[in-house]
Amino acid sequence: MKQRARGGRLGHGARISALVFDLDGTLLLSDRALGEYRVLPGAVPLLAQLAERGVPYAVLTNGSAYPPAIQAAKLRAHGLTVRDEQMITPSSVAAHLMQRRGVRRALVLGTSGTGEALREAGIETVHPHEPHVPAGIDAVYVGWYPDCTMRCIERACEAVWAGARLYAAPPTCPSSRPRAGARWATPARSWAPSAT
Repeated sequence: MKQRARGGRLGHGARISALVFDLDGTLLLSDRALGEYRVLPGAVPLLAQLAERGVPYAVLTNGSAYPPAIQAAKLRAHGLTVRDEQMITPSSVAAHLMQRRGVRRALVLGTSGTGEALREAGIETVHPHEPHVPAGIDAVYVGWYPDCTMRCIERACEAVWAGARLYAAPPTCPSSRPRAGARWATPARSWAPSAT
């Protein structure tokens, strides 16, 4: 397809109604320590031009360490035109899904930023390292959690065995990717224990 320069139109009369960009590898490259970014050539003017023309767009990331507002601010600091509400993370998707499913309390295995989108959606978050994890956990959400311990995993298992749904962000580093043939739960697909 041949893209025309004006009006958000593609060849053959098709019109672009919105765009979605993957973050890492499309707009920028990030290091493994989640610290520094290298914006890819053309990304800054492209997003600026889309914003100027009023073409809606969103930016997706599989990283769950930062809440959308902090991630968007980091991108703006590097010149990328991304408003907070345009940033979509696994945590923001999980928060939306949990809210729709009536989740009121979630056990969060993740960094402090991992559960922020859930809290913003009105979901009470509990962390497994707290001295007492209350009863009535509706969901367990697993995100970026380099400090995870066996006790955290035990508490998550106990909550799932008690009926909580399991939600998980996709892995973000090569060492955490599932092996060939393995299935990875995502916020779009949660798992609940069977009634049997």
